[in-house]
Amino acid sequence: GDSKVGNVFEDRIADVWVYQVSGVETVMAAGSAGSSSGPVFPAEDIELVMSQTNCDRDTAISALEACDGQPAEAIIKLMSE
Repeated sequence: GDSKVGNVFEDRIADVWVYQVSGVETVMAAGSAGSSSGPVFPAEDIELVMSQTNCDRDTAISALEACDGQPAEAIIKLMSE
């Protein structure tokens, strides 16, 4: 039968377990799981800043940090530099 645990769905079909995981993807630095070394931004926000300003990932994250995680402000900041 179906059961839901958080955002993980599991189902058994013909003796094979099938899992579906859903939720919001977050990006964390390697080795930082569980630590709060800094803010964590949704991957979609980082990718939006990168795509709109043609910058690299580190630059996008730095701009988001400087703009309290607001992608629109981070894009304006990078475009005005």
